[in-house]
Amino acid sequence: ELDDDTRHVIEWFRAQVPERTLYNWQNAAAKLVAQDLREQMQAHRS
Repeated sequence: ELDDDTRHVIEWFRAQVPERTLYNWQNAAAKLVAQDLREQMQAHRS
């Protein structure tokens, strides 16, 4: 069960953020996560 604030944010995203923009944000976030994971793996190997 989501609280009211979380529901309002989700509703805002659905109404205001174009699908293509959301897709681009998701891709950018995935690249950042992948980069961070690679850096963590390299740090543990050293």
